Amino acid sequence: LITRLFSQKKRMHIVCLWIMIQSTNLHFHQKIFIKNQMTQKQKIQLLGYSGLIPFVMLPIFSLFEKEEMKSFFEPQVFFSIYSLCIYTFLTGSIWSMSIKERKEPSYPILLFFLPLLIGTGFSFLINPNASLILALLCSFMIVYIYEAKTFEQENFYKQMRFRLTVIVIISHIGILITN
Repeated sequence: LITRLFSQKKRMHIVCLWIMIQSTNLHFHQKIFIKNQMTQKQKIQLLGYSGLIPFVMLPIFSLFEKEEMKSFFEPQVFFSIYSLCIYTFLTGSIWSMSIKERKEPSYPILLFFLPLLIGTGFSFLINPNASLILALLCSFMIVYIYEAKTFEQENFYKQMRFRLTVIVIISHIGILITN
């Protein structure tokens, strides 16, 4: 029935959207958080690593993207939006930690605007789409360095943040190469 109703192009779009929705649903699946046997550390790791799914999948989708799909599904656009959302979440978390630990709260606010500042500079040199990706790549590195130098964290969290940041940076490079 589906093959009769939709062309191959439309079926591909539906599959891509379904995969994106399913990867996002991992964050909100109730059974994950209802389990009493999960420790705080396990929940933090689960949320952190599951947040990588779009970062890894979108550059892969970008490799197989066909010209006719671009009007419906542009992996670089979805990647930029997701990356900016995660970056915003990070800077908000750092701002909250700064307030809680009585550290200077203006630095996280400056970090929040960093992609805009860096992206504006890059936009004079390269196309706007690539400048946003490069700005986010640089911003993720700077936020990681700032967080590592400013806050004392448990070892498991430091290791996880390092791995997450490396994979996020590699994903940004990947999306730049594929476009």
